[in-house]
Amino acid sequence: NPFRHEALVGGSPVSQNVCINVPMSSITDVILPDGTKVTLNSGSSINYGRNFNKKNRDIYLHGEAYFEVVKNESMPFVVHTDKCDITVLGTRFDVYAYEDEDVAYAALMEGSLKMDAGSATILISPDEVVSSDGSSITKTITETDQYLSWISGEIKYDEIGLSEFLHRIS
Repeated sequence: NPFRHEALVGGSPVSQNVCINVPMSSITDVILPDGTKVTLNSGSSINYGRNFNKKNRDIYLHGEAYFEVVKNESMPFVVHTDKCDITVLGTRFDVYAYEDEDVAYAALMEGSLKMDAGSATILISPDEVVSSDGSSITKTITETDQYLSWISGEIKYDEIGLSEFLHRIS
């Protein structure tokens, strides 16, 4: 794929946060210092502190990313977005959290997740999709592999809203 890039982010100490930005019309594969594999969608970014995989495994996501998280029960992996936080020990999942959208969601393929939004908390099992507007959480059971169609450059969803569809084709 000519629009696909790869980045290997080493575990060497740096004096500031690490930030990875993906330009529009591109997809980037990243290996984090703990071995977690991340595929970032067009117009997305992640950043994390220099203590990633030493004191915590917290990352901050703007946009959409697919994660294959390396299991570490003593140090949970946490994805922070502007609408919710998602905690995981080891799993495969997709997070959609563009800042200009009203809702963020997570689709779980394998393992388990916990989503926190406002005062709401919910546990997620495989083949479940949860969405949050920042204060409440809604859970749906569906075929979650369709949420990975963007990785192969396709848009293949049973049900999505018009604004999300327009965002995806842009």
